[in-house]
Amino acid sequence: MKKITVVCLVMLGALAGLMTGCNNDSSSGTPTGLDVSGTWALNAEGETSTMTLRQNGDALTGSVQGVPLTGSVNGNSISISSGLPGGPLLVADGSVEGATMGGSYTATEPNGTQHTGSWSATKQ
Repeated sequence: MKKITVVCLVMLGALAGLMTGCNNDSSSGTPTGLDVSGTWALNAEGETSTMTLRQNGDALTGSVQGVPLTGSVNGNSISISSGLPGGPLLVADGSVEGATMGGSYTATEPNGTQHTGSWSATKQ
């Protein structure tokens, strides 16, 4: 369960980071007008971590606690997935409002056991 919590935090952090970077400036170079690139403070299941996000168009990459993540943004919605070979897979979805974001996630262990929860993040 602890391994899932760490992965979930990482993924949720990534997701949270992506959503809190809302920028309505159409000159940002992103089709959605949303730019979530930067460093984010992520909170999931009472655990906090730092997430770093990079945005290229609607595509997202980054990491949380050294675990790589990928995702996408569409309007104020965000979707992120993360995981390491042989470890849990984390899928997180959420929305952005100003410099904060949040949503829900599902972590799936290699044996198929799932854990769900909520996350939030604030841009640093």
